[in-house]
Order: sequence, then structure tokens, then C-alpha cells
Amino acid sequence: MASRLLSTRARAQLWKLQEAVRSAGQERDRMLRVLDSSRASLLAEARREVWMEFSLADQEYRHAVMCLQEFVTRHSVNSRVEIFGTCDADTER
Repeated sequence: MASRLLSTRARAQLWKLQEAVRSAGQERDRMLRVLDSSRASLLAEARREVWMEFSLADQEYRHAVMCLQEFVTRHSVNSRVEIFGTCDADTER
């Protein structure tokens, strides 16, 4: 099967999408830690507010993942896409 390289513009878009997933994931993880650590110590109303903040962060993360998935699907139709320079960024975390 033939391979094709991503254009410079597509590669930049990919990196932007990967950064959005990474950033949203970090915020989601942070909110989950806040929610977990404050469950027993907050009043019910405050717990609901923290839960809503986590829920929003989770939605933003899911949206970022969906956008990245759409990009990969769009750019890999009928061919294998080789992406260079992204593996190191993925393992930095």
C-alpha cells in the first residue's frame, strides 16, 4: 500500500489538535483530582459545582479527541499516512 506524507499545513493542524487533546486531558485530570479530594469535605452545593466543572472539562476533552479522530480519518482514507515528529511529543507527558 502506498504511503503519503502530510502537507505542512496538515502537519501543523495535527500538532494543534494533539496539543488540544493533551491540554484538555491535563485539565480534565486536574478537575478529577479536585473532585476526588474534595468529595468528603465540601457541602452538597459546592460538590455539585465541582462536578459541573469536571463535567465541562470532560466534554472539552472528548470534543478534542473527536476532532483529532476526524482529522486522522479524513487524512487516512484509502492510504496509510506517515506522520513524522509526533511520537516524541506524545511520550513527553
